[in-house]
Amino acid sequence: MKKLVLFFLCFIFYYTIYSQSKPAFDVLSYHLNIRINDTTNRIQVVEDIEVIYQQKESYFRLNLADNQDNRGMTVSKVTINGQEVGFQHGDNQLILFTPAFLLGDTNWVQIRYSGIPKNGLIISENKFKSRTFFADNWPNRAQHWMACVDHPSDKAKIQFDIKAPQHYTIIANGKKIYEQVDEQGIKMTSYQSDLLLPTKVMVFGAADFKVDTYTNDHGVEVSSWVYPQNEEAGFYDLRLAGPILDFYIQLFGAYPFEKLANVQSTTMFGGMENASCIFYDENAIDGKRSMEGLIAHEIVHQWFGNCASEKDWSDLWLSEGFATFFTSYYFEKKVGQEANQPRWIKDRNLVLSYVEKSKLPLKDTVTTKLMELLNANSYQKGAWVLHMLRHQLGDSIFMEGVLDYFNTFRFGNANTADFFHIMQTHTNQGLATFQHQWLRVGENPKLKCKSIIAGKSLKINVDQLTNYIFELPLEIMVHYEDGTKELKYVPIHTKSTQIKWTCDKKIKAVVWDPQVVLLAEMN
Repeated sequence: MKKLVLFFLCFIFYYTIYSQSKPAFDVLSYHLNIRINDTTNRIQVVEDIEVIYQQKESYFRLNLADNQDNRGMTVSKVTINGQEVGFQHGDNQLILFTPAFLLGDTNWVQIRYSGIPKNGLIISENKFKSRTFFADNWPNRAQHWMACVDHPSDKAKIQFDIKAPQHYTIIANGKKIYEQVDEQGIKMTSYQSDLLLPTKVMVFGAADFKVDTYTNDHGVEVSSWVYPQNEEAGFYDLRLAGPILDFYIQLFGAYPFEKLANVQSTTMFGGMENASCIFYDENAIDGKRSMEGLIAHEIVHQWFGNCASEKDWSDLWLSEGFATFFTSYYFEKKVGQEANQPRWIKDRNLVLSYVEKSKLPLKDTVTTKLMELLNANSYQKGAWVLHMLRHQLGDSIFMEGVLDYFNTFRFGNANTADFFHIMQTHTNQGLATFQHQWLRVGENPKLKCKSIIAGKSLKINVDQLTNYIFELPLEIMVHYEDGTKELKYVPIHTKSTQIKWTCDKKIKAVVWDPQVVLLAEMN
């Protein structure tokens, strides 16, 4: 019997993973009532899930970590539309048998469970030895403390009702809709978001906080949540979020969420872009505003990643690459294009170094350990793809396409093909080769470049040293002896390229890729 149950669980897991694009059901909302306390790390949860069943099936599968070695969740009762149903819980899968489901109609699933989260909900002490609770879901760690479809493709609404000792201040996605303390000193705080979110950014936090709140010129409530022991430094650093948010609102359009809370936290990431409440590592705050780039990166995610989300993990660059690119874009507009070039050079070096360790392409359908996707491909190479596309299309067409992409997939999901389809509608240039060589090829260009100068004569030799032959818009800057300069274009599409020019002036020197717009190793 145990072998039969194990086979059944494995079959369901295999089927649901590989049929993710056509699920039998759609989760519409999660409503979690969570009890936390000061004496143990055990949480008690009553979770209501609103779901539409789209195909007739005999089961309903959710991700939920089971109890192993006294850590994980233990389910005590499940009902569907008020009717108690049987379930199986193992291998981090909660499978509900579904005779009570109504096909095509809204159904309500209620699950009662409790346990000590092994991951996902970080219950610990901050650096000031105060007890804290912070959800830390990326990529699919929400299942350690909530029953859910733990995949970015199934977005839903969320409501948190957090019961905690009254000294805790609670932050979560969406708007605060209720708060009250009972006679036993237990405070109930409720937050609700009616916007569709992926589980990776559905969070709450509980700690002793000081809070600084204001409304910006666009009517967005912006707040800083910091530990009391570093209140002055925390408020000073996180106030940067206001002007950065204004910059991106002017660039992308209206802010998509109910508020922007910037929260000092104790989790595993330097920053996590949780929808409407960004969590920053507690040590990022130093009172010197050194986290400007981090703040910009996480605010970009509110549009790209949280609102327009990737369909699958292999499209992570649509989140992290966008956030990295538009962080550099922010600094470019602040300091100027030339002054910002060292940032692009640094990121290019990271990409070129990473390819020596991994030959996987940017569109990575091979990696199964999702944490390994947090690499220079997803971040820096994704940003460089956008950087080169911007240079190829021009600023105006590039931004028109990006905004069209965002508005098309607002509160939805997209993949790489979706993005390039949108961009193609804004240009007469063919983008198929660009997309293939930068997204599907597991290496980057290596060029052996040589210039031969003889008075007014210039000879350019470029050899490609990789197996794959790239099509590249290589630029050079020709410097003349009279102090002037001229930008020239060298089209590369074969293994070896030779070009000769006779110029009007004596040539002094040649600079390769002077605007830093080509992702290539050039010797």
